[in-house]
Amino acid sequence: MTSTIGSNKSESVSQRVIAEVAETAGMDPLEMEPLYTRIDPDCLETIFSGESRTAARNQGEISFSMAGCQVTVGADGTVDATALDETTERAVSRGQASDADASSVAEPMD
Repeated sequence: MTSTIGSNKSESVSQRVIAEVAETAGMDPLEMEPLYTRIDPDCLETIFSGESRTAARNQGEISFSMAGCQVTVGADGTVDATALDETTERAVSRGQASDADASSVAEPMD
């Protein structure tokens, strides 16, 4: 399941991340792990909030995993959360795109 929310001026980037992950994961936001265990919320605000931008930002994104979701925050302030299956979540936490990518690495020739 993937869902995306756009920039909402009344909520901080961190609040939008928490709301989006909770909705995608089907969890109560108060029962999820704190955002700061995955990424620095102050950094998210500094980089992506409209108020802190000194110049227009129209490129770039930050991605991380949280509560069984792959989360991407875009330069335009959109927040995308995609539910991960258990195998994919382990691969993402190890820094691999997927188990399929890991198994497609060429074996050394004898």
